[in-house]
Amino acid sequence: YFKETAEATCNPHRYEHSIRVAETAEKIAAAQHVDVRLAYQAGLLHDITKAMPKEEGTKILEVYRPEWLKYSEKIWHSYTAVIWMKQNMGFYDERILHAIEHHTLGDGAGKLCRIIYIADKIEPGRGYDTTKHMQLACKDLRACSDLIHEESKEYRKTKEGVHE
Repeated sequence: YFKETAEATCNPHRYEHSIRVAETAEKIAAAQHVDVRLAYQAGLLHDITKAMPKEEGTKILEVYRPEWLKYSEKIWHSYTAVIWMKQNMGFYDERILHAIEHHTLGDGAGKLCRIIYIADKIEPGRGYDTTKHMQLACKDLRACSDLIHEESKEYRKTKEGVHE
C-alpha cells in the first residue's frame, strides 16, 4: 500500500529517490537496532507531498501550521505530508509522522528522526561518495547528523552565497 501510494504521488525520479531513502534507512536502522520496518516506511513516504502545488500547501499550512509559511517552500512538504497522510491515508503512527516532519531540517528528536534525515541526504543516488557517512551513521547517529548539518551549511555558503 505504501509503495503504491508513494508511486502515485511522486514523479518517477522522486519515487526512485524514496525507494533509495527507504533502503538506506533500513540499513542504518538495522545497525542501530531500530525497527527496520518503521525506517523503511518513513523513508518511502518522506517526500509524499513534495510535488504538491504551492496553493494546496499554502492552504494546509494556513490552517495547521501558519508559522511554517515563513520557511522556504522547499521544506513545506515535510509538514504537509503529515497532514496529507492523516487525511488521505488514515495514517497516525506518530513515530513515522514525527520522522517525516523533521526530515528536511534534521531537527527531530530520536533515532528514527535522525535516520530519515541522514538517509535522505546520503542515499546512493545523490551523486557523491557517501561511504564515510554511511559508516558513521551505523556507528553514531548524532555525529553523522551533525556532520551532515555542517556540510549542508558549508554547501549553502558556497553555492547560494548564504552566510549564517
